Amino acid sequence: MPIDTSNNKYQEVPISGGQVRITYIENGWDGSPSVRIQIRDETGHLLQGPEIPITSIGGVVGAVVNLLSGQNQIIERKSMSESIEKLKGKSKNGFLAAGLNILLPGLGYIYCGRIILGIIVWPFVIGLIFVQPYADFTI
Repeated sequence: MPIDTSNNKYQEVPISGGQVRITYIENGWDGSPSVRIQIRDETGHLLQGPEIPITSIGGVVGAVVNLLSGQNQIIERKSMSESIEKLKGKSKNGFLAAGLNILLPGLGYIYCGRIILGIIVWPFVIGLIFVQPYADFTI
């Protein structure tokens, strides 16, 4: 694990435009062990960041998770409502589809957008209709 000029262990994580440096500090600003979070920009310059006491890390991470969870819920709700609106525009009348299937087998499937299934069903059902009267016929 790398050690900085103050003998503190650190880890760097690449991000767009630089890196995040997380440093463990034995004696932080309040005298207790702390973690410092900094940004190293594209030029290599290390920007000063917050120093968080180890005892507060759980609360900080929890707050970040809550913040991001709220953002995800907003995004999920938005994309879900957009999906529902798209589906409403594509909805088909089930009674009309059933009626079309009675008139011409497979036409209801084609109406609902399942064209290949409609094409497959048509000869199958027509074949059943014509073969059924000859089912008892023996040679």
